[in-house]
Amino acid sequence: MRRRFRNHKVTKHDSSQSAMEYLITYSWAILLIAIVIAMMFELNLFNFTEKALPGQCMVYRINGPYSLLGINLEGICKNLEPEFLMDFGSSYSYGGVKRSGNGKGQGDITYPSYVGVAPIPELGTGNGFTITAWVDWYGASAGNCQGLFGSNPSPGDGFALWGYGNNNGECGPLWVNGSYDHWPDTSNAFVQDRLTFVAAVYNQSTGVGTVYENGEVFTTATKYATAFNSLTPLTIGGIIEPSGVVYAFNGIVSNVQLYNATLSPETLNSMYAEGIGGDPIDLENLVGWWPLNGNANDYSGNLNNGQSFNAFSSRS
Repeated sequence: MRRRFRNHKVTKHDSSQSAMEYLITYSWAILLIAIVIAMMFELNLFNFTEKALPGQCMVYRINGPYSLLGINLEGICKNLEPEFLMDFGSSYSYGGVKRSGNGKGQGDITYPSYVGVAPIPELGTGNGFTITAWVDWYGASAGNCQGLFGSNPSPGDGFALWGYGNNNGECGPLWVNGSYDHWPDTSNAFVQDRLTFVAAVYNQSTGVGTVYENGEVFTTATKYATAFNSLTPLTIGGIIEPSGVVYAFNGIVSNVQLYNATLSPETLNSMYAEGIGGDPIDLENLVGWWPLNGNANDYSGNLNNGQSFNAFSSRS
């Protein structure tokens, strides 16, 4: 006996019910995928631009620190942007957890950030010095001066490159032996919220100190003493007084290079053109190279490694 089956007509209600069952079944999977993708974007995992890993490029000296025999760059040295940037501008607890602020120094800087470096006597063996760095200044903080690099200038024989001179015009951009350049009439700081190439050149024989911003002369002065003290500890991202007060820089500092020579404007322009990942350009006169790419190590081959206090690294 042939059995007959009645055809079931699919109704609108049946289609809606199937769609709802599908959504209920797979909604958690869709949500999980969306969360994973969002996290990957947050971690910058979709940025496939080649970047320099920590320690990927360094100066090699056959006979050890400060030797010039066979000096050359080793590793992958292609002026690549750093994988990490060191931020000195946010407020952190001792455990390294952000307490306040939005990552741009908008909280109480209870524990100032800086990198400490032991004295470098070799810095005083040349006819002056050149400091270069890439910085991103977040803005003023409680009206205090903000230091970028140098030794304590308070005794009168140190030197310092400042990143902000407060509204009173104090802490001129380059300070040597108690004398300093005045900020230009139109500014008391470098460019804000933008990666900027800054350089300070001090000629010991002429007493001329010049500060550059993105390859252009920012300010200059001729009033320094003919010698400076190179036997005091150095700091990056802040200047420390003998009392312990830290004039911390509010922002990012990257690729700090220190030379015991006066580099020419043409050389500084070449360094600016190389970008934030530029490798050292004058190896013979290079004293220290701190890329600040995930650590505070010195990659000049001279072992002037720094120690980071409260600064943190984030992916560029």
